[in-house]
Amino acid sequence: MKHRATAALLVASSLLAGCTKQGLKIGVVGLVAVGVGGSLGAPTLDGDGPSTSTATYAVGAGLLFVGTLLLPYGIIFGIHDWFKERHDEEERVARDQAERQVASERAQRMVTRERAWRLTQTAAAAARAGDCATVKALDTRVAELEFGFHDVVFARDVAISACLAPRAP
Repeated sequence: MKHRATAALLVASSLLAGCTKQGLKIGVVGLVAVGVGGSLGAPTLDGDGPSTSTATYAVGAGLLFVGTLLLPYGIIFGIHDWFKERHDEEERVARDQAERQVASERAQRMVTRERAWRLTQTAAAAARAGDCATVKALDTRVAELEFGFHDVVFARDVAISACLAPRAP
């Protein structure tokens, strides 16, 4: 009798030693309590017939009761842990996708800004050469590419703004 209880406790402690999940721990404790309670509460056959001391029977019945209470909680917590892991994984995947999207948009903005900068340099060279028709064509293209860049950089260049300024009659 003692050997069965000791073996059950050793099995439970070895299972729980590496376990990090609360639900699994509760479930294993409940399962062990049911097993130990059932073995302690069951009558044994001696040479004189079935016998179980009252104290042993009471301990077995108590463990059986506690085990039957803990087992469903263990299952519920185990399911909860499983769903939480799934939810955490879905959040991580969504966060990774959002970070990739932001990085992609940032890279696209950098490419667009670089293109707008090259067009601005071309327009500035054309303005200094007196080719205002090219400057006006590039003005529209830079504004379409990146309006903020156009207002802050392109339109404020001295040579470009001279080409874009309305001529007095």
